[in-house]
Amino acid sequence: DAQNINIGTGAAARTITIGNITSTTAVNVNTGTSGSVYTTTNGVFTLATGTGVIGISADAAATTVNVATGAGAKTLTLGSTNSTSTTTLQAGSGGFAFTAGNGAITINSGTGTIGISTDAAATTVNLATGAGVKTTTLGSTNSTSSTAIQSGSGAITLTATNGAITVASGTGTVGISADATANTVNIGTGAGVKTVTVGSTNTTSPTTIQSGSGTLALTATNGAITIASGTG
Repeated sequence: DAQNINIGTGAAARTITIGNITSTTAVNVNTGTSGSVYTTTNGVFTLATGTGVIGISADAAATTVNVATGAGAKTLTLGSTNSTSTTTLQAGSGGFAFTAGNGAITINSGTGTIGISTDAAATTVNLATGAGVKTTTLGSTNSTSSTAIQSGSGAITLTATNGAITVASGTGTVGISADATANTVNIGTGAGVKTVTVGSTNTTSPTTIQSGSGTLALTATNGAITIASGTG
């Protein structure tokens, strides 16, 4: 007969136990299309399996799984920091999105390596390319921290629209095309009006302009070439 079955629904405080943990005892809770609801009012809901596997939506059906998506403030923790615990978040071709509404997204790995797009697939990686104002920092100035920006046969482009590009190395050396390959180095060769300064007038700063067996040319189109050395 179609009828409701209530267990422990009276108004008094109750402890209700279903099943036992002896040997291979199993408890099955089944529902049809009407769904199943677990509700605790300001209480803890715990699902523990010992060394067994917990599966949520582990069948082959196409479905939507929501965790902590209610309208209230939620603190959500996934995974454990205990010993060699692992946590895997994965998606198929449907994409993977991390979104924080005006909040921080932090990824820390201790002494472990953080890899982004480290597989062999051809792909595009974008950092801070959205239309809003972005402040982007790569690398650390702490101790002997190093930062490498590299590419294959594709180009590396640094572009600032009406902004400055600054390369500063403290007491370290700045090297441009300092390898042994034959190539062309252009400075200030664009079609616009350029003001190019090489070297510093500070105290004993030296400047060397040199060439091998190739020509060293100073050319000014309808402009002056001036060499002044003060008292030198």
